[in-house]
Amino acid sequence: MKKSSARPWILIAASLVLSAAMYAQFSIIPQPQSIVTGSGVFTLTGNSVIIASGAGLKAARYCTAMIARNTGIRMVITNDGSPDAGVILFQITNGSAFGAEGYSLAVDERVIRIAAATEAGLFYGAQTFGMLLPSDAVHQRSAQGAVNIPGCRIIDSPRMPWRGLMVDAARHFFTVDELKQFIRVMALHKLNMLHLHLTDDEAWRIEIKKYPLLVKKGAWRSSIGFGFPADASTAYGADGKYGGYYSASDIKDLVAFAAEHCVTIIPEIDIPAHSRAALAAYPSLSCKSRDGLWCPGNEATYAMLTNVLAEVVDMFPSKYVHIGGDEIGRPQWWLCPSCKRHVLEARRMRDDDNLQRYFHWRIGRYLVSRGRIPLGWDEIADGDISVPAAVMGWRSAEHGYRAAQNGHDVILTPQEYCYFDYYQSPYGEPKANGDVLSLKTVYGFDPVPWLLESIGPRILGVSGNLWSEYIPNYRHLEYMAFPRAIALAEVGWSVKRDWDDFQRRLAVHRIRLDVIGVNYRR
Repeated sequence: MKKSSARPWILIAASLVLSAAMYAQFSIIPQPQSIVTGSGVFTLTGNSVIIASGAGLKAARYCTAMIARNTGIRMVITNDGSPDAGVILFQITNGSAFGAEGYSLAVDERVIRIAAATEAGLFYGAQTFGMLLPSDAVHQRSAQGAVNIPGCRIIDSPRMPWRGLMVDAARHFFTVDELKQFIRVMALHKLNMLHLHLTDDEAWRIEIKKYPLLVKKGAWRSSIGFGFPADASTAYGADGKYGGYYSASDIKDLVAFAAEHCVTIIPEIDIPAHSRAALAAYPSLSCKSRDGLWCPGNEATYAMLTNVLAEVVDMFPSKYVHIGGDEIGRPQWWLCPSCKRHVLEARRMRDDDNLQRYFHWRIGRYLVSRGRIPLGWDEIADGDISVPAAVMGWRSAEHGYRAAQNGHDVILTPQEYCYFDYYQSPYGEPKANGDVLSLKTVYGFDPVPWLLESIGPRILGVSGNLWSEYIPNYRHLEYMAFPRAIALAEVGWSVKRDWDDFQRRLAVHRIRLDVIGVNYRR
C-alpha cells in the first residue's frame, strides 16, 4: 500500500524537475502564457530567409535588424516561396484566439512559424523569437556562421491591454532621439503605452502654433537644476540656459517611430494646476485664488485651452488625451472675483469641489466632441464630471479600484508600486524622490486581486511613472527605469509569475540590455 501510494508522488516530483529543466533553457521576458519544448533545433545561418508580406513586413524588418545586431547574421526578406528548410515565416491569421496582441511561435528543425491576427501580435512574436537566441551568441555578437534555436511551441497573449511608462519631460528635457531609444527598450519588453508628461510648473514642452509664447518663454529656465517645488525665480530664465521643446514635426516623427514599434504615445497637458510655465507666458489667465492655477471662472481660459487641445489632438492619434487634474489642493476659488461671479454664484455652486468638477467637465466635454477620451489622475474621479473619462490611480491602488467601482476605466499607477523616481535601495543610490521601491516590490504588484475580480474588466492595465525632478539626463532615466520597468512589464503581460524564476531569466536578459547599451541598475 505504501509502495503504490508513493509512486504518484515520485512521478509528480520527477515531472516538476523535468518541467523546471525544460523552462531553464528559456529566458523570455515577459514570461509567455504557454511554452512546450520540442525535439531538435533550428539552425539559423546566412542562408536562412524570412518570408513575409503585407502586415507581416513590420515584424520581419524588425527581426532581420535584431538578428544582425545580436548575431552578425544578415538575412533577406522575401514574399515569395514556400516554407522549406531554413525559413522564418510570418503569417497573419484570422484566429480570434490570438486577440489584438497575441501570437504563436513554433520552432522545429526546418521552419520557424510566427502567427498572429495583427501586426502587433507578429511584432511581439518577433520580440520573443529574439529571446530564443542563445546568450553566448548575443554576448559575442558573432554567430560564426550559425545559431541553434531550441525546438518549442509558444502560445502567448497579454494579461492587460495597457502596459505603459510615463516620462516627465517637463522637469527635465529629453530629446527626440533619446525618447526613440526609450521606445526601443519599451518595445523589447512588450510595453505599449508611452505617456508623455509635456507640461508642468517647470516647463511647457510642446509647440502650440496659436500660442508661441508657451515655448518661447515657458520651455526655458536659467539652469538645469531647480528647487522643489520650483518657483518663478528659478524656473524661467530669460537667458535660456536650459530647456527645449518638441515642435509639431518632432511630434509627427516621434509618433510614427512609436507606431513602428507598436507603442502609442499619450500626451499630457497638466491642468488646471501644475501650470506656472504656461501662466508665466499668459498671466492674464491665472486664477487670483492661487499662483500657478488656470482660472476656471474666466471664459478666456476655456478658449485658450480648447485651442491648445485642438492642436494636441491633431498631433497625436491616441484615443486618450491626459488632462492632469492632480494636486489642485484647496485653492479658495471664492477669493477670485471671476470664479465667484461667473461660476460659483451664477451656477449656485456650494463648494470648491464643484468648481473643480465644472472645469474638468468643460475640458472633457471638448475632448469627447473631438472623438477622444479624457484621461486624468485619480482626483478627477473624486466627483462626477459627467463625461466618460479614464482614470490613472496614483495616490494608491485603492483610489484606482474606487474609480473602477464608480464606472471609470482605470490604469493603475500607484506610487507604492509604480513610482520609478523613488530610491531603488536604502543605500548607495543617487538623489531621488520619495521612499524606497525595490525591484521585488514592483514584481509583487497584483493589479487585480481575486477579491476585486468583479472590477477586473475596468482595470485596463498598469503604468510606471518617471517623474524627473532628480532625473537630469537620459542615462539616469534608464538607470531609474530599468530593471523595475521590466518587472512591471511582466506584471502587465503574464498571468503566472514567479519571483525566483524572474530573477533567473533577468540574469540572462541583462546580456541583451548590454548589447543595446541600456544603462540599467546593476
